[in-house]
Amino acid sequence: SQWSCNLEQGQARLVVQLRAKSLSSLIHSQSRKDMRTVMEDVACTIPFSTHVRTATFDATVGSVAFDEAGKIAKWTLGKLTDDPSSMAARAQLTCTLKLHNTVSQKEKGITSPNL
Repeated sequence: SQWSCNLEQGQARLVVQLRAKSLSSLIHSQSRKDMRTVMEDVACTIPFSTHVRTATFDATVGSVAFDEAGKIAKWTLGKLTDDPSSMAARAQLTCTLKLHNTVSQKEKGITSPNL
């Protein structure tokens, strides 16, 4: 994930990337080439600070619903696979946030998310 904030312009940007990865160490590379990890019903919920006024989202996979009152975004991806030729292997969400008038990050409690 990447996070940047420009308080003079009252905006922030968050980039989130998700990918599927096999957890099994029992699958050897010879047998692995024809087997793919597929995760279904994948969704990511991202809570935002009340200092966010509006937000726009650009997702390479799936769709995003943003609850302006609750300041919560839900990114619904569906299936994620580790197949490098699939768009679902490169899922990325870019969030552009417009903030309420702010004086400083510290005063408003805006910190880099721990993702």
